[in-house]
Amino acid sequence: MGVHLAAIGGKLSRGLLEIIRQNNPEMKFVGQRVIFKNPVYPGRKRWPKWEFEGIKISREGIITPTITAKRDGEINVEIQSRFSNEIPTPRSHNNDQFLYAQDVEIKPKEIRSFYEQLKENPNDRKMAFSHGVSLIPSTLLSFLGEVNQLHGKQTVGMNREMNSEFYGEVAPENSRIEIYEKSSRIKPDRGLFVYTFDSVLSQQGTPKVSSRIKCVTTGDVPIRSLREKFGYAY
Repeated sequence: MGVHLAAIGGKLSRGLLEIIRQNNPEMKFVGQRVIFKNPVYPGRKRWPKWEFEGIKISREGIITPTITAKRDGEINVEIQSRFSNEIPTPRSHNNDQFLYAQDVEIKPKEIRSFYEQLKENPNDRKMAFSHGVSLIPSTLLSFLGEVNQLHGKQTVGMNREMNSEFYGEVAPENSRIEIYEKSSRIKPDRGLFVYTFDSVLSQQGTPKVSSRIKCVTTGDVPIRSLREKFGYAY
């Protein structure tokens, strides 16, 4: 449910951007950091309530509003959106950092469903950036599933943070999501393994969305094993 809350937060951020655009039509939605602090489970009677926490403006003119989803005074999700007149330069990655790739077909009916779940007017030709970002965690889950299958494990993972950048409009067409290794470490006080991945969603060879994702797992994940077994271009 965390990714669903992040999508709702993206909707609220888009609404704020439209207000800013009344004075600055060139302002763009260029990024979003989502921090998952406490889990939210489906079926709960009371959903978290959204609160506006504040806004920062950098010397470069980047506007960063912060909103949180809270329940009983406890933050479930914190979202820091980024608005700017300039689109960021896509992150670069080396082939030796590559871990996994998945081809995804984005269909117009899936876009309509995404908007309908957010109670927005469906638009089957234009995707919200948060929709593109939401496709990446499922690719990470597929990656973890294949690693578990290869080694006969049942390691469980949890998404803790996603820091995304937006480079161009995502269209309803074939996309490729690639996962790259960023860093890994162990949290000795809790016995958890912490992994940071870089991911890129591209269409026709052009990066549209990237996301740096921090995950924790209950056990060691041999993240390079698929690459070692199948090579870079599997």
